[in-house]
Amino acid sequence: METFQIVKLNFTSPLHIGKGLGEYYDSSEKMLHSDTISGAIASAFCHLYGDGQLKDFMEAYRVSSAFPYAGSSFFLPKPQSKLNIEFAAGESYSNNKRLKKIEYIDYRLFSKLAKGEKVVIQENQLSGNNKFLFAGKSQPVPYKDETMQRVVVPRLGGDATPFYFERRFFNADCGLYFIYQVGGEFSEKFRSAIQWLGQSGLGTDKSVGNGQFQPEFADIQIEPVQNPDRVMVLSLFCPRKEEIIDDNLGNSTYALVQRGGFIAGTTNDGFRHLRKKSLYMFAEGSLFKTGVLQGKIENVRPEWNDPNLHPVYRDGRPIYIPVKI
Repeated sequence: METFQIVKLNFTSPLHIGKGLGEYYDSSEKMLHSDTISGAIASAFCHLYGDGQLKDFMEAYRVSSAFPYAGSSFFLPKPQSKLNIEFAAGESYSNNKRLKKIEYIDYRLFSKLAKGEKVVIQENQLSGNNKFLFAGKSQPVPYKDETMQRVVVPRLGGDATPFYFERRFFNADCGLYFIYQVGGEFSEKFRSAIQWLGQSGLGTDKSVGNGQFQPEFADIQIEPVQNPDRVMVLSLFCPRKEEIIDDNLGNSTYALVQRGGFIAGTTNDGFRHLRKKSLYMFAEGSLFKTGVLQGKIENVRPEWNDPNLHPVYRDGRPIYIPVKI
């Protein structure tokens, strides 16, 4: 069995993950991506220890994106390929439609798919919204999204402006988790940064009690794959120039996502209105032929005529697992 170190995020308050669209809060990003997690950890490190060793610290760890868990069910993203899954009751139009809606797969079933095995399931293993495939009988969806109305009251007078704000609430014994790899002298500081994040919060509106969590360090075990022919990324992946080759991309299946947004993690409030440079990255679940993916940390500092503006890093180094799909 291969052991993966994880951090469980046991949320004590609701979560809103901004889409980088300024003041549009009526919908939240549906996934807490690896670059957001890595950036938050790096920001926490700067708050605790200063920025003198920031780049060295970031090079010492890698993180996956955050995926849901419910009790003992830890979910992994659906691979960017056709799923070798069928219902025990046989094929039907409605069942095939349900399979297409799957977004997350219990890691115990994922282990079988990763080895190239066919997975036969019962109808009661799918959640009510068909997005979660459980290893046993399904449970309620781990979270629910609620939209509330709020108002902005101008400080210098004027009419109040209403707006809508979406927040995600997690059920008891449910939350998010991410896989991490860390080594060397920064292991303890990595844990300290996550502990600090739990108190300060993740996402938008941390100052009014959103995004706080209690971290729990644990591990999960996944059966190793013999003779894999692909690797699947569990993080956003920004390849190095030498990794973008026709032989690799021509035999891969992937999705691209654009990443941008504002400089939210800076300690200088004067820079928070600036937009980071945008770039495209390969999404979670993308499959690549090559067996080794390096990725890179990209400086997305905007062009700005202030010498005090520091580098702004976006982490595109993936955690990935071998598969035979």
